[in-house]
Amino acid sequence: ELFNFIEDIEEGDIITFNFPITVILWDGTTVQIQNFNELQSVIESAIDQCDEDDDNDYNDDDCDECTTQQLEDILTGCSDWMVDKLERDDIDLEDQYVGYLFNFDANGTLTVDESGNQFSGTWESTGEGNNITVTINIPNLPDFNDAWILHEIQQQPGESKVDLRIGDDRLRFESDCISGGGGVNDAELVAALTNGDWYITYYFDDIDETANYADYVFNYATDGTATATDPNGTTNGTWSTSSGDETELELNLDFGTVSPLDELAEDWDVLEVTNEIIRLKDVSGGNGSTDFLTFERDPFTGGGGTTDLEDFLVDGTWFVFSFIESGNDETADFAGYNINFDISGTVTASNGSNTNNGTWQVLSAGNELLLDFGTDIPFDEFNEDWDVLSATNTRVELQHVSGGGGGTDTLIFEKL
Repeated sequence: ELFNFIEDIEEGDIITFNFPITVILWDGTTVQIQNFNELQSVIESAIDQCDEDDDNDYNDDDCDECTTQQLEDILTGCSDWMVDKLERDDIDLEDQYVGYLFNFDANGTLTVDESGNQFSGTWESTGEGNNITVTINIPNLPDFNDAWILHEIQQQPGESKVDLRIGDDRLRFESDCISGGGGVNDAELVAALTNGDWYITYYFDDIDETANYADYVFNYATDGTATATDPNGTTNGTWSTSSGDETELELNLDFGTVSPLDELAEDWDVLEVTNEIIRLKDVSGGNGSTDFLTFERDPFTGGGGTTDLEDFLVDGTWFVFSFIESGNDETADFAGYNINFDISGTVTASNGSNTNNGTWQVLSAGNELLLDFGTDIPFDEFNEDWDVLSATNTRVELQHVSGGGGGTDTLIFEKL
């Protein structure tokens, strides 16, 4: 509940704590807090006490039934494992290893590929259940070298994860596991990406940095290699696809460490794919900020407006075609409402007897739509900064993913 509360806080909101407050710890005990200093102290002391490992399964022993054979089958049966989490000495290191692909062999050897560079090492597992030790030794990648304890194995369609711990340090590998019978449907993205030239027409990382890429032409080959060419020469890179964090599909890019191309080294969630545009999004694992990246067929020419979304919305009357909140279909709550967006930034939704007034704003060059209907029921459910999945002059598809283990909401407007 606390994570959902924090996620819903908007910029400019003023939050007041009325002390004393009571907090419930992971083991059910309660502590009364008198001030912010005490609250900070309790949170910091509880960080490493609860057994919460992203599966919302508290007090669990996640590897009661794990075996070394099961681990070997998964690690060797899936290819191109990526570093999903890496924390050493309270420092998050996973961003340093974007684009590194790990492949484990049953003979105890492993190889790591990164933009044509290859590193060799060994791995070994011993023990059983919650006491399986996984020893990794890659001489040229010391951040991974240790006798790790296997904490959990997660498998679901199109995705496998192996979670290793040692004290407060953590290493989690992730694979889309296509060779294991899963995989993601990346056919449309691959077909578009590997066909012809692409240009960056929008890149946002706290500020608009699109101009840094104005001279680059990007080409992607079917073998997973890529090039970025500007008047100074060509930079080689790699690309791959896997299951996304907030969308079904992600595009993994790595053009090395040369600025500004090093900024593209992320696992990008795919928001939209056509033969003319590819829109991507990444939520930082560090400060939680959101980056946006858009490729199009024509070069960037300056500006950086809000694409066509504003023009679409103000042109005509819309209705709620679909609203799914965390898996629950609530479309019927909005039946009969006509929605009109005004160029001034106001929006009205009326069914003849009830009118909801609000505001709207297109952000991040058309990648986000901010809606705010205040406390007007039922449209207060739309008070979010929505990711724009697609937009035409007759249909706008939006998505919002709640933080802290929350669900995914989808909202579709269609024009009357």
